[in-house]
Amino acid sequence: MLRWAWAGLLPPPERVVRGRRGNASEWPESTIAQARWVFAQLESGKTLDRIRAALQAGDYSPDGEA
Repeated sequence: MLRWAWAGLLPPPERVVRGRRGNASEWPESTIAQARWVFAQLESGKTLDRIRAALQAGDYSPDGEA
């Protein structure tokens, strides 16, 4: 998922400091649904550039309206 975040297909994770337990990354709740959408787009043959453009155009909505 981190590779897709770097490619602009997913929101970036947020770094969380957990004191003595070290640091961690937390993803927004909608990330799993967006990752499934991205995967479906890849399976349908779309390129990463086309998927990124679709995201920027608002073709995906976290609440499932798109």
